Amino acid sequence: MFSRPVLTAPAFVKRDRTVLADAWLPEVVRLGALEARLGDGVIEKIVAKGLRNGRLPLRERRRLLSYPMVIRLVIAMTLLPGSSYAEAARVLAGLLADVPFTWTGTSPRERASESGGR
Repeated sequence: MFSRPVLTAPAFVKRDRTVLADAWLPEVVRLGALEARLGDGVIEKIVAKGLRNGRLPLRERRRLLSYPMVIRLVIAMTLLPGSSYAEAARVLAGLLADVPFTWTGTSPRERASESGGR
């Protein structure tokens, strides 16, 4: 058997013994060698500066498309000019898309149906 390490994260075991990665996709997605070349934490520093300067509004909720994730997605779309938005997101997530995370998020539509459409 061969394996390929995808993510190192704390494990969370549910009552049904399902094992999840105690992490969140936007916090672990990276651009690989390109991001290593840019420097560690450069994208997060750009976001922090934008928030400090008021160029980016402070978000009240945790979103799948966090500011760092959006920046990485825009870079991926630039590097894959013939790809759709969804294809670029799939390439960016890579093997991480198959990792079961503790927080997956829900869409507003899913939340509305759970609460009876309110």
